[in-house]
Amino acid sequence: MKNLILTFTLLSSLGLFAQSSSDTTGPSSEKFSLGLTGGATITDMPFTQPFYVDQEPVNTNNEFGYFLGIAARQPLKNRFAAVLEAQYSIKGFRFAASPLENRFHFHYLDFIPQLEYNAYRTLFVSLGGYWGRKLEERFKEGDGNWNTLDNSFFEYAQDNDFGAVAGITLRHKRFSALLRYQHGINLASKGVEFTNDIGETINMSQRNRTLMVGIGFSIL
Repeated sequence: MKNLILTFTLLSSLGLFAQSSSDTTGPSSEKFSLGLTGGATITDMPFTQPFYVDQEPVNTNNEFGYFLGIAARQPLKNRFAAVLEAQYSIKGFRFAASPLENRFHFHYLDFIPQLEYNAYRTLFVSLGGYWGRKLEERFKEGDGNWNTLDNSFFEYAQDNDFGAVAGITLRHKRFSALLRYQHGINLASKGVEFTNDIGETINMSQRNRTLMVGIGFSIL
């Protein structure tokens, strides 16, 4: 219920953004757009300090997911535009600390405000921030099935993730293609403690690093 309320609140904020934009007088008000976005995520969450098993370093590897979103865009003056986006995304990482590979997926509801600049014709660059609210955690070991983690028993990721975001977008009429990078500022993991093979207690804190590649389509 809490996640449904949060989703409704974020989507309502897009509606209010659209309403306020449509009430604006002047030529820029005719160019307001509302669109859908979607694509792939390539995520890594590297450990903030070395972690060893059998005297060998354990490194994280990229994990693949996807994102789906809705974005409101309002042109401003001097080739700038304000972009407000809400999206559902899957991020994660993988690592091998045993003969089997471990994979984690974190499902988020992301809220992404950005300032966009028309650099050249159909090329736009953007800079902003993101805040992600965790909806679910899933874990898989080797070729086993994906399991949803019961956060009342064990919780790996923080409830909130936030950081900076930068992107490049190509726009042509109603269609767009985007490349976006999220750089987490806060710790995405809760700092879960593990004991390595020599008895040392290691705090496995991590930060989000996500590359997004996708397309968009303007519905308004």
